[in-house]
Amino acid sequence: MKPERALMRLVRIVTRRVVKEQSRKQKQENKQNLKDQNNNQN
Repeated sequence: MKPERALMRLVRIVTRRVVKEQSRKQKQENKQNLKDQNNNQN
């Protein structure tokens, strides 16, 4: 495997991990926002 290919693979893996982390945080924020909205309606 060429170094460039290895580097690209590494970048893809790291990117995927970061995206997963961000989407998880986003989901938590969305849940929090939903709770806040529900509390405001009551």
